[in-house]
Amino acid sequence: EQIPELQPGYNSLLIYAQMAKDPTCSAIISSHVLQILRASWSVDATGCRPEVAKLVADDLGLPVDGVDEPTAARVLGVSWDEHLRSALLALTFGHYGHELQAKFDDQGRARLIGLWDRTPWTVSQIHVDPKTGAFEGITQDGIGSLSTATDKPQIYARNMVWYTHGKVGANQYGSSLLRPMYGVHLITREVLRFAATAHRRFSMGVPVVEWAQGLPTITPEQMRQAQEAVSAARVGETSGASLPPGATMKLVGLTGSVPDNMSMLRW
Repeated sequence: EQIPELQPGYNSLLIYAQMAKDPTCSAIISSHVLQILRASWSVDATGCRPEVAKLVADDLGLPVDGVDEPTAARVLGVSWDEHLRSALLALTFGHYGHELQAKFDDQGRARLIGLWDRTPWTVSQIHVDPKTGAFEGITQDGIGSLSTATDKPQIYARNMVWYTHGKVGANQYGSSLLRPMYGVHLITREVLRFAATAHRRFSMGVPVVEWAQGLPTITPEQMRQAQEAVSAARVGETSGASLPPGATMKLVGLTGSVPDNMSMLRW
């Protein structure tokens, strides 16, 4: 990553979270996510023993393909819809992880009862095998923490589900779907900010006071009164102003050319 503020870490995650709330960026993410969330999901039991397929389906809250539908009794496992929704946040942040939780049932079988979010902004280190680049786990120290690097992960890969978007080599941080839009998003924010300021400041003109010709010397007190009047000028049903004798308030608009903000935004 060549842009310092987008280097993997807490700051880049804040930027992508902000971008995800932009109307255009949000629509782009939704166009990817909604089709996946609306899909019909099931467990393919081909090649598996029926009891194994049923156990997996029950733990994930999914039907076995062509066999049955999920029932209200499947409440101890994870919610597939909720898990899928959080897993797809890897598109926004580049990566997203979950920690597995299981418990033994009366028959001694380990049943999946939780896939708990390990949000990217609480992960201080992602561990990879230095030889193979394989994901080994994470160290999770809290929001925005910058802990000293450790050799061993706090949560091992075998206890996690780890999603990465746009991974290259051993880069388990991945790459946000929004990354190519960062430059345009940054410029758009600035143009919108300046356009809003210009509209607020100058759309109705700037109030100024002109003094009539031939007046005697204008006193500092008269100048102060005139300045207070134009500074307090607002549009309203009961608006008004009182000026010293010989003073006239006018609204002066911009002169000369100004940046074409709308053309820039469309571009």
